[in-house]
Amino acid sequence: MIEYIIVNGIVDADTYRDIVDKFNIDRVISRVPLDEDLRAAIGDNVEWEWLEKVQPETFLTSLAERSKKENILLDCIEYLSQTMGFDRTYKLLDQLINHSKDAEGNVYVVIDPEAFSKEQWHNLQRMGIRGAHKLY
Repeated sequence: MIEYIIVNGIVDADTYRDIVDKFNIDRVISRVPLDEDLRAAIGDNVEWEWLEKVQPETFLTSLAERSKKENILLDCIEYLSQTMGFDRTYKLLDQLINHSKDAEGNVYVVIDPEAFSKEQWHNLQRMGIRGAHKLY
């Protein structure tokens, strides 16, 4: 399933820690590189994927094909939508959701609804959203 985590502004180390703890996140996919402050905040057991180092489409497709149960935090959907286009981003998100259903995990998406058109936000909400959590 998918759940949206609605935040205002930039996600800092404390916010990452709160999200990781609250939703038992196993893997973070972000456009922010992992530094010492973030590692200290989220702990050593959380995998961190920095999208600047991988091709987003290739990486997310390979992630969707894994069978490992994990809770995934996607903190770059606006970035992906801007760089790849909304339609491609929507398809990749759909792949992640299907992966999470098969692997009995969850996908959590940090999102600012105002970054999307009304139609795009509506499409994202129809994608199997289970809930939305407003943080900060």
